[in-house]
Amino acid sequence: MTKFSACLWVDGQIEEMIAVYQEVFASVKRKVTNFYLTDDHGVVGDILTVSIEIDNQEFLLLNGGPEFTMTPAISYVVEARTATEAQAIWDRLAPKGEVLMALEDQTMGKLFGWLNDEFGVSWQITVGEGQETITPCVMFIHQYFGMAEEAIETWGNYFGQLEREVLINNPDGTVQFAKFTLDGQPFIVMDNDYDHQFAVTMGNSFCFYCDNQAEIDRVWELVTKEGAESQCGWMVDKFGVSWQTTTRDMDTLLRSTNPKAVELTKALYNMKKLDINYLRELSNS
Repeated sequence: MTKFSACLWVDGQIEEMIAVYQEVFASVKRKVTNFYLTDDHGVVGDILTVSIEIDNQEFLLLNGGPEFTMTPAISYVVEARTATEAQAIWDRLAPKGEVLMALEDQTMGKLFGWLNDEFGVSWQITVGEGQETITPCVMFIHQYFGMAEEAIETWGNYFGQLEREVLINNPDGTVQFAKFTLDGQPFIVMDNDYDHQFAVTMGNSFCFYCDNQAEIDRVWELVTKEGAESQCGWMVDKFGVSWQTTTRDMDTLLRSTNPKAVELTKALYNMKKLDINYLRELSNS
């Protein structure tokens, strides 16, 4: 288990998403479900979040309403085991989705296609060399074009344990394709100067699971120094990408079976930087 999960901002279709993904992908494991405990941001009793694992990638599905939408600026690269399996994934997602690049043989005869599914999640589908895997991909566009390689170094400074795997540059020195890991979590980045009619949004973000308050403090200071603070441990970095500082025990703290869960939720809603020590002490009081 890495220290990251990809967070998808969903507008009330979490159960439908899970049902479709269970049909589409080789392995889908449902983990923890949490519910709205106050009416501050949703309806009490409705699903707040569901954490799932699709193949190798952990996702947090957040029922946040229509405020933010996902865009192809952050997508997920699916490397299927065979061309037949890649075609099957495509055939299930494409009819109700939006095709960005048709699934067809690309360079060296490798199958590749790009689509947004019916829920707005953007998938790049190709064929890999082993078990089916999923890798988050960030595309640097508009004012962030040309910053992909800088982002790799910066994120390594933020989150630690950077390991480069592949770097392919364009003739102008920008990044055509780069793959790397942060603390074991694979990422892909690319620069693209096309005038896309979308941008990176909080519809896609990444959770970073901190071990303690000191790690929260360190990451928060680094990211927000050139970025921006938001609520409940959310922050936006200098490249426009949204991150969340959280902890692995947050689900337990906010679970409806915890007698202090409502009080903890209200305290969390009043925070910007996460004060996990306070929340843990409140839970045990």
